[in-house]
Amino acid sequence: MEPAGRWKTRGGLVPPPDREGASILVMQEASGDKMLRSAVPSLQIAATVPEALTVLQQRIRVAEEQADGLLRNLGTQGLSKVENVVSVEPLRPVSPIQIRNASSGESDVLWKNYETLVSRMCRLESIIQTLKLNLFRLETEKELNPTHSAQLAQQLSSLQAEHLEELRAAQREVMRVRQQLNQLTQEKEAAEDEAKRLAAALEIATASKMDAAMAAEDLKLMKSEMSRRLQEAKGELAQQFGQRVLLEQSHEGLLQRLQNMETAISVEREQVHELQQKCQALESDTQSVKQKLLKEQQRADELELKCKDLKMAADAEKSRLTEMAEERKASTELT
Repeated sequence: MEPAGRWKTRGGLVPPPDREGASILVMQEASGDKMLRSAVPSLQIAATVPEALTVLQQRIRVAEEQADGLLRNLGTQGLSKVENVVSVEPLRPVSPIQIRNASSGESDVLWKNYETLVSRMCRLESIIQTLKLNLFRLETEKELNPTHSAQLAQQLSSLQAEHLEELRAAQREVMRVRQQLNQLTQEKEAAEDEAKRLAAALEIATASKMDAAMAAEDLKLMKSEMSRRLQEAKGELAQQFGQRVLLEQSHEGLLQRLQNMETAISVEREQVHELQQKCQALESDTQSVKQKLLKEQQRADELELKCKDLKMAADAEKSRLTEMAEERKASTELT
């Protein structure tokens, strides 16, 4: 009896794939278990990079789904080591990069890497078929001899781990190819931008050359105009020369008057300097007189204070003498 929800293939009992993987699975069944085959060169069929990556993405996704189905089937067999493999985060397919058709001159290395990746994908599919056969053999041996289930589960777990490692390597290879495609696209865009810039520079240079020719014609016209104006300027210069002679004569007269005025100003400056010196001497005398007056005032104040002190002392002495005279008089009267 076949378990419900599974399809019977040459590789054993597997869960049913989705619609997108069904057609690929039929092609795999028709080709048998010999999945290790050389990749078809994409350049011979004029395939583009997006189409090739799309096909590779579909086959990787089908391989992942079949591997998940095998893991679930192994889990239903009660194998404990399968849980560690199932807990690994599944790999997601990489979206194809939309660029133009690849040319043989710029991406030979890229297509070689792609062919290597396709060969590895075929090897993964072969491993999946081997896992299917091992699962079928495990179920048969489990029904016949349940004592070997632990050993078979360990073998399947190791095969599943190897399969997941291959899937991860394929995913990394796809990412590397994608980065190379992005780099090639960026380099191509940079080259196109450089070509546009050079074309713009060429247009600017052509326009500049035409502008230079027009400027040369303008310079010729300006030269003839300048010659005419130069003749006119020579005539005006001759007239201005006569006026300049008259101006120089009047200028000499003005210079003579200025020299006379400077002489008079020099004499007046000397007189002013003498007056300043006298004023400074008078000011110094005034300062010395002020200082003397201040000293005399201070001495007068000091003398006035001394007079006041002497007057107070004289008054005190006079009052003392008066008291002594009265005491003597009183003593005389008593005697």
